[in-house]
Amino acid sequence: AKGAVVTGYDPLLTKEEIEAELTLPVATDLTGSYNGVILATPHQQFLNSLPELEKLSKQGKLVLVDVKGIFPSAAQNNYFIYKVL
Repeated sequence: AKGAVVTGYDPLLTKEEIEAELTLPVATDLTGSYNGVILATPHQQFLNSLPELEKLSKQGKLVLVDVKGIFPSAAQNNYFIYKVL
């Protein structure tokens, strides 16, 4: 999206591995302030991370795109605009 700032994060990869694949800035943990999150991998570390994801919202609801559909409960959560691919 025009003007979007995109950051990569994967708890199982090093910063260098992510940068080599995605050529974008890398976060080293689930902190920061974002408008949206694309959850593309169903790592065990993510399965219990909904409370952490709620804290990432820059303003209002966080857009959560769940590629693998591991968080169906997020659809009823007031902190997210939830979409499954």
